[in-house]
Amino acid sequence: MRHQWPAVLASGVLCAAVIAPLRAQGVSGAAIDGVVVSSASSAPVSGAAVIVRSAATGARLELRTAPDGRFLVENLPPGGPYTVLVRAAGFAAAERDSVILALGQRLRLIVRLTAQPTALAPVRVVGASLPGASRTGASHMVSDSAIRRLPLLSRDFTELIQTAPGVVGTSVGGANNRFNNILIDGGSDNDFFGLSRGTGTPGGQEGARSLPLEAVQQFDVLSAPYDVRQGSFTGGQINAVTRSGTNDVHGSLFGFFENQSLVGDNPNGTHAPRFDTYQYGGSLGGPIVRDRVHYFVAAELRHRATPFGGPEIAPGSSVGIPVDSANRFASLLRQYGIDAGSYGPFSTIADAANVFGKLSVATGASGLLDLSVTYAHGATTDSIAPARAANGDYRLTSAGFSPNATTWSTRARWTTLLGRRFSNEALVGVSSTDEPRTAASGAPAVFVSNVGNAGTRLIAGADPSSQRLGLHQRWTELTDNLTAAFGAHTVTVGAQAELLHFSFSNFSSAIGQYQFLNLDSLAAGRPSRFIRNVALDPDAATADFGVGIGGLYAQDAWRVTDALRATVGLRLDLMHFPAQPHANP
Repeated sequence: MRHQWPAVLASGVLCAAVIAPLRAQGVSGAAIDGVVVSSASSAPVSGAAVIVRSAATGARLELRTAPDGRFLVENLPPGGPYTVLVRAAGFAAAERDSVILALGQRLRLIVRLTAQPTALAPVRVVGASLPGASRTGASHMVSDSAIRRLPLLSRDFTELIQTAPGVVGTSVGGANNRFNNILIDGGSDNDFFGLSRGTGTPGGQEGARSLPLEAVQQFDVLSAPYDVRQGSFTGGQINAVTRSGTNDVHGSLFGFFENQSLVGDNPNGTHAPRFDTYQYGGSLGGPIVRDRVHYFVAAELRHRATPFGGPEIAPGSSVGIPVDSANRFASLLRQYGIDAGSYGPFSTIADAANVFGKLSVATGASGLLDLSVTYAHGATTDSIAPARAANGDYRLTSAGFSPNATTWSTRARWTTLLGRRFSNEALVGVSSTDEPRTAASGAPAVFVSNVGNAGTRLIAGADPSSQRLGLHQRWTELTDNLTAAFGAHTVTVGAQAELLHFSFSNFSSAIGQYQFLNLDSLAAGRPSRFIRNVALDPDAATADFGVGIGGLYAQDAWRVTDALRATVGLRLDLMHFPAQPHANP
């Protein structure tokens, strides 16, 4: 089969800026960009030992300065606090503690060592980092404290992107949310097929959220970053990192409940209709092996029962359909072996669950491995659409449907230091989402006209558009970024490969639908019309295809001065469709 390469994108960027503090380090981490010099002569100190230690987890990274005195620690987990300890022969040790790193931050640190031929206690380094020069695009960060302070009844962190300027709902810069790119720990978390109308995440339309809120450490919103590692969007990039376990066992619990008993009466004195809403969950994190292996888990469960608030068939109602007509309609369908369901009040039930687990392992004195698994599920039962309308179509509960969405995601991220100059980040991600939609009835749909006022119809049986409808999508990603420091130049080269597979069935009236002019025609068994779609090729009812996306990129970030940074980069993206569309004669 001939391969197709329909889309090729190459982009280059060149920018210079003066800002403070330094930003846009990378996709899912932070960095320390430092230099060690002699306090007496300002000469660089080569071969100095640098130890970066996390006070929370005890994990430590060790490296030595280059001949020009520089050191670069990439891909540090955001947060902290970190302690930076520098030692060199002939100098007193220097230490900088309480270093807190934000997502995407590159901390510029100058360490001045005092000559001292004899051993002395460490000298504490104080003072703020110097201004950086890398913020070349609009960005907005939401910290862990802000996530927990801001009111968020839905507990969906993607709603907090509205705190960023230029964001309305989930639209960044006026673009549809399908043009956004959502990352979790550096890996994609997108509804690639595009059914999620609200959040842009897999199963978002059914309430299957990406993460429990307790698992989110912080995230940022980028609309125009000048970093070749950040691509695949023209709207905005929402980049979230998750919490990890520490040397201390810590946990949390929460619960929320509401029903009609907690709501006052309506203005006319009537009680609120019956409903109930509850959500509860918690988190737990701690050490498995102190300073080496840590765990973190979080879970949330949600339930919501919402009563239908529209018109109902009842004596004196404005629906335009007599009660006798509705009763006769249900009775006639029972004679045909069809359960029409109820024409009275009903409630739509929405259930959702999120579970997140993470294992963090320090790999020696130069690396960190994060393994995470996410489960997200959302289901809605007794959903009726279009809704019941006065003097129009009136659907009984058998015409309802139940959409579901279940997502499993697994990610592995390994960051490591390689010698004095190099650092590497490797990311592997796999995700699978199933979104079936099930009709409430297995019988063909039945439409009966002229059951009351002009334009009214009674409808029961399987919803035609839900008789065969479902989506399965699978995503696999491989990414590797290698960064090297050469004096004032920080060079990054990388490659990314994404494999997508979709299986989408959308075949309305697969069971069929009957249309009758009136109830007498239904009683006589004389339909005016019968519709059933049959595929000439059974496989043609399902679109089954794959997409391959590959990217190669390189960039050089040149620190001209401590207040000026120039970045030049080139990225090439290729899209590959391995199969031709299935022919349906």
